[in-house]
Amino acid sequence: MMKHIDDLVENLYYELGGILFRNIDFIYEDNNVEIIELEPDNALLMKNISIRYGNKLVYIANNLDYISRRFVLLHELGHILLEHDLYNLSNPNIISKTEREANYFAFKMMRFKLNSEEILSYGIDKILDYIQNHQGTFTEEDYYEASCDL
Repeated sequence: MMKHIDDLVENLYYELGGILFRNIDFIYEDNNVEIIELEPDNALLMKNISIRYGNKLVYIANNLDYISRRFVLLHELGHILLEHDLYNLSNPNIISKTEREANYFAFKMMRFKLNSEEILSYGIDKILDYIQNHQGTFTEEDYYEASCDL
């Protein structure tokens, strides 16, 4: 599908000793990116679940469950590591492509199976609903135990 993203994910997985699930915050720290959790109605989120400011700051709503928080952080990290330009926001074709790539990166990093490529085009709210409906609801401990079997 997206070989450059597959390669990036496998390299990260290898570098982190196969334990991506406990090291997402480490990847942020290693890339000098700050995560700030905010109340969902905070104006800085501009009615989004998360928002990235450049490649050094990510705001995220503080009311997300474990799996949703991880997916959203990986989605934003995908934008950063794939060097998506924030200045092309006026071009819907570029937005669509970068959002699909960030979604794909997050799905691959979480080792979730994609039943359809159409999912990559969904908005983040719809993707989080999809994950909850198809992957189940996990606590951090459940998810870590499940990931160890991969």
